Amino acid sequence: MNKMLFLGLTAALLAAGVAAQAYPIFTGLTGNVVLPTAATAPSGDTTIAADYIDLRNIDSRESKNSSIALRAIGAVDANWEFGGGYNFVKIAGQNANTYFLDTKVKMLGDDCSACSLYATYGSTHRYGDIPHNISTMQGGIAADEQVSLLGCTITSTLGANWTRQDFTTLKPNAVRYFAGMDIELIEHFHMVGDYQTKATKLEQHALYGVALRYVKSNSFDIQVGYSNVSPVGFVNGAKEGRFFAGIGFSFNEDSSDW
Repeated sequence: MNKMLFLGLTAALLAAGVAAQAYPIFTGLTGNVVLPTAATAPSGDTTIAADYIDLRNIDSRESKNSSIALRAIGAVDANWEFGGGYNFVKIAGQNANTYFLDTKVKMLGDDCSACSLYATYGSTHRYGDIPHNISTMQGGIAADEQVSLLGCTITSTLGANWTRQDFTTLKPNAVRYFAGMDIELIEHFHMVGDYQTKATKLEQHALYGVALRYVKSNSFDIQVGYSNVSPVGFVNGAKEGRFFAGIGFSFNEDSSDW
């Protein structure tokens, strides 16, 4: 069912014939794979994206585990974006759907060197033995630096965030540090990846993600990748990695690439 939903959404996005630049991470902010960068969406853009995440390895007895991650980003101006998403998650026949609302403000810099602050709130539908919805609050900072090396454009990211999650009566919170990189291998093709340190209060494994992304300037993005992002909250690292694939577009009345 989720695969049919993803194919239908992909067809709808393609039919829209619109354009995109900033690809949102699973929580809805502009970023690499699972962690944000300092970049903000271009002024006037509204970006939408959909990714299918294969969750079959969560439970070997259940082959229908999967997730469809839908996100959108809007740009108030060149330095302020707001976003959100709704991720349809099915684990062992139970819904663990998650929604997000977030924002990012570029405090200083430009496309080559920048620093931004961001904030995210999310809520995951209760499932299994968890008695209530799981809420997630996160605030962080990210800094980007872009250089050219051996004919490749490389954008590196360093950042930190504070995260609090409400699983039961406990409300664990911790500070984690992350790094990311976007390498333009050849025209239109980017290798992106990121890594976040482990906080034992929140998770048992460090968070990571890597993807190959086709980026057509002011048109659309397509990506395939692998990450161990947890499908419960989408901000923590899980034991096993999973493949995903997605497509994104954005609307901008000034775009003329089509």
